[in-house]
Amino acid sequence: MESNILYQIKTPYNDIRVIEELPFRKLLFGHGMCQEQTGINLECPHQHVFDFSLLAMHSLLYFGQIPPSRILVIGLGGGFIPMQMSHYLCDTKIDIIEIDPEVVNIAKEYFFFKENDRIKVHVGDAFSVLDGFKDRYDIIIVDAFTTNYIPYHLMSKEFYNKVFGLLKVNGVMTINTCNVHPSYLSQIKTIYDVFGDNIGCLNGASNEISTMLFVTKSNIELMKIEHIKCHFFVMNPTKLIITDEIKNSKIFSLNSMF
Repeated sequence: MESNILYQIKTPYNDIRVIEELPFRKLLFGHGMCQEQTGINLECPHQHVFDFSLLAMHSLLYFGQIPPSRILVIGLGGGFIPMQMSHYLCDTKIDIIEIDPEVVNIAKEYFFFKENDRIKVHVGDAFSVLDGFKDRYDIIIVDAFTTNYIPYHLMSKEFYNKVFGLLKVNGVMTINTCNVHPSYLSQIKTIYDVFGDNIGCLNGASNEISTMLFVTKSNIELMKIEHIKCHFFVMNPTKLIITDEIKNSKIFSLNSMF
């Protein structure tokens, strides 16, 4: 498939390209294993091109007839996940944190992302920006990637403690991960130390290394599938077994890393 580069720029954070492989348009960061950040089908804008965006929608399985009132998304990319959430949740307020202002511009210019009275972008490093947040969230989606993986400080115990404080008692933290990355087991161990073993996971249907983690403060029962009203394919997240390998893996802590 022939690729056409629509836009490219190097920022302090990323080497960014927007490419078009009709009917698809993609946002790429660098050339590493996690370079594909967003994909849209120009002929069917609500179709999920990548597994991780579809998996993120399964956060809604944790809610009954009352939809989430507030969602926080850490990492904008092309804005596909917050736009999908907004499409199905007409009254939900969505905050987004994105470190790179150029990514915000690209999302608006090439991926149809729009801010409005329910969707607001906060530009800055999530680790610091979270300190100024006072609201509590039903869903916090962590989808902050560079070309290689999630920045280490956004996998640290200090970061997850901040998320824990902003999550409602019955809320869910949803984390886009890659189960073959060298940091994966340590990342789960760090989450386990903050949240306990209330961790569910769901792998991608077309890309098995794409794993979405669903983390709660308490053992919340999943919503019954027959009650789902959104138009996406639904699968039950499964409980993640906390193995000895995970238990013995390194804990990410900024105090111990630097």
